[in-house]
Amino acid sequence: MLQGRVETYGADAISGWALDTSRLGDDQFVEILLDDQHCATVRANLSHKTVNGKPCGFKFALVPELRNGRKDGRIS
Repeated sequence: MLQGRVETYGADAISGWALDTSRLGDDQFVEILLDDQHCATVRANLSHKTVNGKPCGFKFALVPELRNGRKDGRIS
């Protein structure tokens, strides 16, 4: 079962945790979309959050190059 949450979202970064409890032995990844365009795929392996003994936190820096002059953007 997929579980997760975005815990912080700001102009500089997005972070949270993600876990597929049916596949605990596998690496976990989060796909970041900016305005419905693929922006990045990040590994959810930071110790920020641990579920069932597995670190599953993630953090992604929104560097200025990704903003391309946007004042706002929709992250999903």
